[in-house]
Amino acid sequence: AKLTSEVSYSPGINGFQFTNYGKCITEGPVNKESKQLVTTGIIDRYAILNNSTKYKGSSYNRPYISYNSEIISIGKWKLFNTPKIIVAGMTKQIEATLDEKGLLAPAVSVYSIISDVNTLKHILAIINSRLIDWYFKIRFQDKHLAGGYISMNTKLIEKIPVANLNSKYNFKPLVDQILAAKQKDPDADTS
Repeated sequence: AKLTSEVSYSPGINGFQFTNYGKCITEGPVNKESKQLVTTGIIDRYAILNNSTKYKGSSYNRPYISYNSEIISIGKWKLFNTPKIIVAGMTKQIEATLDEKGLLAPAVSVYSIISDVNTLKHILAIINSRLIDWYFKIRFQDKHLAGGYISMNTKLIEKIPVANLNSKYNFKPLVDQILAAKQKDPDADTS
């Protein structure tokens, strides 16, 4: 069974917003409300990598986005402030991590799964699993691009089978352990 009633899905910054949102991006935060901008290339399983990234042709070591009511909708800013799973949109395997405190802003080709934190941890364990990665590669073979990449989107993410939380499995302790290890060292082997 899929979790549908208590889970929602959302794209990050839409392509048509790409140019205008660039006016709100800086190297490092400008205030305490600034959100770290997350692009698909820095998302790993259970971690955000400390790699430099590009946005609109500019390189950033630590890109942050700040609210500007003339550019960023209230709904999009609410998404940025909400606990969510961040899913890389262009990847060879499903790569997702948890934004437990609403500190990350998903950029173009980055997708979000929104729910309460316990549900998110359950979903994160499942979608980052080797089983779901295998399932996804088989089920969506036609969505693969050159080089083995797959272009994710909210419709594909919604189709990932996730058992209900009332099942006999509790992944929260495992997810907490993996997230803690990855926070200390993003390259930690947690397989």
